[in-house]
Amino acid sequence: MQQRIGRRALLRKIASGFTASFFLLTVDRRTQGSAEVAAREICFWQYQYAICQGGQVHERWCYICCAGIDCETLMCEWRPAGRC
Repeated sequence: MQQRIGRRALLRKIASGFTASFFLLTVDRRTQGSAEVAAREICFWQYQYAICQGGQVHERWCYICCAGIDCETLMCEWRPAGRC
């Protein structure tokens, strides 16, 4: 059963999303104009969703790798994220 998450968990998600976006923009700028842009492979952790179970927030994160426009989810895991 999914429940609402607390303010601290929400702020953590926002910060992690900003960090991931900033990292991807930085990588894209470094390789812009390069002939290797289409051949590079980018891997990153992506937040999926959170659930509250037994008084604890658990977040689902997946490790995704992309090459060109093709992306593949390699693994997913549950991470503890505090109390709910």
